[in-house]
Amino acid sequence: MVELPDTEIDPALARSQKPSRRAPTRHYSAKEQREDWPPVKSSEAGKQNACIRLAVLDSAGKGKPVILELRHDDSAGLKLEVTGDEALGQIVGEAARQAIEDSAQAEVLAKEQAATYQDAIRQKLIAAGFAVKELPSADVSFAFEFDLRTGLGIGKHQPLHEFANSNPELSRRIGQSLRSAFNRGFDALVQNLQTRLDQEDHPGAAEALRTAKDELPFAGRPTLALLGALRAIDPGRLDRGDAYDFHRLRAALAYGGGDLATVRQDAEALLRGWPDMPLEERNTLRNTLGVAAIKEGRVETAIRIWRDVLKDPASVMAGERGWVWRNLSMALDREDPEAARAAQLSADAFLENGNRAEAARSLGQLARILEHSDPREAIRQLDNVLSFARDTGLLERELKATVHHAKANRLIRVGALERALGDALAAAALRRGVVGLESELISSLHLAANAAEGLGKNEQTTDLRQEAMRLAEDVGDARFAFARRIREVMKRYDAVEAQRLLADAKDHGDAEIVALVATAIAVTDPDLGGSARLERLEGALLDLDRAGGPEGAQAPIFLAIASQLRDQGEFKRAGAQLRRLLEITPHENQARDMLVDVLWKAGDWAGAASFLKAQLAARGEMPGMLVACGRSLLESGDVNGALDAFTRALKLPDLSQGLREQIRTLREQALDRGGSPGPSQPPVDPSDPVTRAELEGALRDFAGFVAADKRMEFWSRGKRKEHQWVSRPERFAQNLLHVALKLRFGLRIAVYEEIGTGAGRLDLLLQLEGGLSAIIEVKMCGAGYSTSYAASGEPQIRHYMENRGVHLGYLVVFDARADLFGTPLFDTATLGGNTVIEVPVDVRPRPPTRRQRGV
Repeated sequence: MVELPDTEIDPALARSQKPSRRAPTRHYSAKEQREDWPPVKSSEAGKQNACIRLAVLDSAGKGKPVILELRHDDSAGLKLEVTGDEALGQIVGEAARQAIEDSAQAEVLAKEQAATYQDAIRQKLIAAGFAVKELPSADVSFAFEFDLRTGLGIGKHQPLHEFANSNPELSRRIGQSLRSAFNRGFDALVQNLQTRLDQEDHPGAAEALRTAKDELPFAGRPTLALLGALRAIDPGRLDRGDAYDFHRLRAALAYGGGDLATVRQDAEALLRGWPDMPLEERNTLRNTLGVAAIKEGRVETAIRIWRDVLKDPASVMAGERGWVWRNLSMALDREDPEAARAAQLSADAFLENGNRAEAARSLGQLARILEHSDPREAIRQLDNVLSFARDTGLLERELKATVHHAKANRLIRVGALERALGDALAAAALRRGVVGLESELISSLHLAANAAEGLGKNEQTTDLRQEAMRLAEDVGDARFAFARRIREVMKRYDAVEAQRLLADAKDHGDAEIVALVATAIAVTDPDLGGSARLERLEGALLDLDRAGGPEGAQAPIFLAIASQLRDQGEFKRAGAQLRRLLEITPHENQARDMLVDVLWKAGDWAGAASFLKAQLAARGEMPGMLVACGRSLLESGDVNGALDAFTRALKLPDLSQGLREQIRTLREQALDRGGSPGPSQPPVDPSDPVTRAELEGALRDFAGFVAADKRMEFWSRGKRKEHQWVSRPERFAQNLLHVALKLRFGLRIAVYEEIGTGAGRLDLLLQLEGGLSAIIEVKMCGAGYSTSYAASGEPQIRHYMENRGVHLGYLVVFDARADLFGTPLFDTATLGGNTVIEVPVDVRPRPPTRRQRGV
């Protein structure tokens, strides 16, 4: 089954991170909303109606404070409360009462006099030798964000002052209560619908559903009872307008609950019954039919639907186009070049639509595809995702944390441990203290510990694992508890405990954990022979497949089977198992090394060389792998290839002396026989859609061309031989850019000049093959054109964006500033959903000085 995830969840994390709770796609689902709840406090932590709150300490400002609160009560006026040490509290309370009496201005204490009392109390206490600190009205705040589209709810508590007690358990309970409050809405709705259906009141049931939609946020996965009640409503008994609304709303809920038959029924009814509906809505329904088809296993049907929608990409709204391109990318084989291109076009469309979060998720999909062919490019794409992710809310921060975690996983696999540690720590920092993400934090801490251990940072490794262990025990994380018991069984096998562990895993109901336990028993039970071990392992694999375990969960079983076959001398069969494993997790280092070992033992030197060449092409030149490839080539008779590999290996940095000597010895053997090869780039199909990356590459190339060959075309000499701008330099620059873009993309681009938009005229509007649109504003800067004038191009672009509905723009600055060339003109972090990218073009009439070059 092809999944269509919203966010990057690395399959390799399955052993330590809970499966994603995000829904597979966005269509027919509630709009994402965020709730920032007001401060929530325990009864000991202060009252929300406090007028004044002071912390009173000894004169040195040390020790545990006494908390003084002056609260307003509508019925009884002002009330004074003191909490903390009883003896000290009596002294503080008496001083405060005295201060209030001395400063009272009326018989009845009024709320408006609070400021007067606060000053009087403070002065009285300071005069008595106390240190006084003003406190906010609450001790902690609790922010809770619920993604109504996916059902993910997370929260974070924040102490508001230095004396507040941090209580994560209280925060977890609050978060659970809020999630439950959202989900209880489904139960109430089911009762209402059932009452009306019992009375055969189908219009009333549809009206109740519509009212619930307006008044109740639909959050989480719809219950089976709700789906059953919705199926019982007969659209044929509704008037035409109500039937239209009902079909759309039922399809949304049915999709969220996995009722694909109802989704298809409603979408087809809408397309058939309302042929005059807007094209945008028809495209949405067709996209939804494609998603339903693919989740039912009808992959070719889904691909056909999406390709039909995209026959004229420019006619599909940018946001919808983003969803369709991404769904198509997910449906295609990852080896198909169209899959990667569709993911890139999806990101471009979302960016054009102003949806930076979904653009980031599409780049995450691109990274997943590239991981199998070019892991370094996959990591670069994850960096692109991070450039779109923001820290503006808990849900956005979790997207960022997920990407950091996935990136760290990939960096560990390619041996970049220092960078991996940084990303794993970044993921942990973003997740620390967030309610609802405890298991994800535990996973990130373990990932960071693995990287730190590989770097020999033992103290940091211990600290990270202890933090993960404490958190797992606090929240009762079941996966962590099972992992610990599995390690114990493998370390000291006990048959009784092993069977108890297997029974507990089955009761828990997680197919992956059951498979891991079964695998651990199969490889460590001393009473099992070779055949019995293989039988147990293959049984675990079959059970996992039948249970629909997550992708990547089979990896430990394949590795165990291959290890057993290798130990039994079945090298070719072991190799076949390892190749299956590497199809699932292409950068599993242990599987890679074992495959090379069994190929060598089987005498398949050519097979080993072919495999290692592919690994080197995907992962970059690593010393050990390059030497192993050279040795495989040498033994297979390709001495020229071997010599080339050894020569390249000697040029790599940081080789140990022992490895360097080994390479030289092998090269000497190859030198007795030979030498060298080389690849070529495939041509680009001129009918391909233009991606954002291609457009930006063209703009960079244009800037380089102007700086190198055309900069002086912008200048003339005055009477005093000084450089002056040519007449209408912006028009000249605009024409030059127009010509350059047409030459670069030909019929794949339409360039419109000086289009009237609202109160102004935009310089260039680009419409590119594949549906991508962008706005370009040209500005001069320096030599009479002020920096503020050039920077005014950014708000102009934003104005044009609002009027044209295009959210991707480029400010091309022909920069002649002598000292400030290339200094950014605006902060892209302030642009909201719009993306404006600044492209500097060097047109300084004199070459930069050594100081300006940074020499």
